[in-house]
Amino acid sequence: MAVDIQVSSTFDIFTKNNVWNLSPSRTASRVKLGAASFLACVGMHESLTVVLGAVYDRINQVFLNYGMWLFIGNSAVQPDTRIVRYRRLWGGFKSRGFDLSFLSGSFENMIEIDGGLKFFGAVPFSKNSLAVVSDLIVGERCSYIAALPNSFDVRCALSKGWSGDISNDFDIICCACEEEAFVLKKISEFDDCERGFLALALSKNIGGLTI
Repeated sequence: MAVDIQVSSTFDIFTKNNVWNLSPSRTASRVKLGAASFLACVGMHESLTVVLGAVYDRINQVFLNYGMWLFIGNSAVQPDTRIVRYRRLWGGFKSRGFDLSFLSGSFENMIEIDGGLKFFGAVPFSKNSLAVVSDLIVGERCSYIAALPNSFDVRCALSKGWSGDISNDFDIICCACEEEAFVLKKISEFDDCERGFLALALSKNIGGLTI
């Protein structure tokens, strides 16, 4: 079944647009960012997988020497117990029933906060894993997908963690985009008809996703 993906874009998120508008408190940035939205009107998991597949193909076609990565963490503080420390991030997701057989080359970081723990991780994925990645980002809002140049320092990105909210994580996103990354965030909720992703990147790069 063919799925129609609606694409909208702007080369400047700091001016009024129909794609994504910053919080009023975010009026300036050291980098000029653009954005593109990719939306499909089908079931939640199907739409995310289809849209992610389209973006995945586009990245591979246009941007050489890039890889697709899942960045995911704990949105809630975890209790500092022996079993939590043993399972860490990926073991925690496995205990919740997620299929992580695609895991290879992953990174992980633990942060002590408010008397508990938060884990943040990143893992590269192939097109064969799109459905599993979609399941994970639906199950955990503290998540992003990123298309990264092969030279990108993934470990550095894990050092401070993130919230999963674009406004709160905006400085981190800017840093990633400065290094030529594309940062994707799931947009829309369960009761929305259209579901998909918002992509943020340098203005000079965003057009490569939409042409």
